[in-house]
Amino acid sequence: MTIQSTSSGMMDINSTLIQEVMMVAEGIISANRVIDAKLLYNEVLKRLSMEPKALLSIINFLLAQRILVEGSKMTKELVLSNLHRKNIYDYIRNNRGVKFSEIRDAYEGTTGSSGQLIWHLQLLLKFNYIKKLKFKRFTIFLPLEMDETQGLLTFFARDPLNQKILTLLHTQGPLKRTDLFEILDASREKIHYRVKVLLEMNLISPLGGSDKEICLNPGNAAYLSDILEHFNKDGDQKQNYSELDL
Repeated sequence: MTIQSTSSGMMDINSTLIQEVMMVAEGIISANRVIDAKLLYNEVLKRLSMEPKALLSIINFLLAQRILVEGSKMTKELVLSNLHRKNIYDYIRNNRGVKFSEIRDAYEGTTGSSGQLIWHLQLLLKFNYIKKLKFKRFTIFLPLEMDETQGLLTFFARDPLNQKILTLLHTQGPLKRTDLFEILDASREKIHYRVKVLLEMNLISPLGGSDKEICLNPGNAAYLSDILEHFNKDGDQKQNYSELDL
């Protein structure tokens, strides 16, 4: 249960008072007990001379920032002390918009079972290192600081056919669907499906009230340029999402 108090506002995690509270929290964890807001509050008051209202604000700040999580035997710093978990976190940061199956395949044989991988991911989510998005049957993982629209754009751009469609719209401007059928080496059904999904996700936009002619959503143009440049440098980043195929 979170202790209620006035808003803590902006605090400095490196301040002396916060570090003293963290030392008490780490002592609770070292004693193999889980973090509990009331327990932490009482333990700090026993050991330190601290104004209760200020302590409430500090505890609420630590909980709000997920530096501490109630019911856990970890601090945010300790989460990445596990090498496998650190590798998973780094993989998600370096492969933005990645699917669970890709993370599993990348660390097959090193992180244990899928259940253990899920546990590592849950801790990274709980302590605000990463976030996840749902799209149809996919679970997509992003660094916490990444915008969700940008994350979806990156996810879709990882598919070769989507990437070709987005590249054409980025480099040539608005195009008719018939132009895409003629330019791209893929069936009309696959192109039609990809365009439909990209429209649904607001990653591309129709022109003139009809989706016969489409363009890249203007708000995505700058970011897409960075994505395509990233994929061009690292060709192995491209994935064929067979689940998207018709």
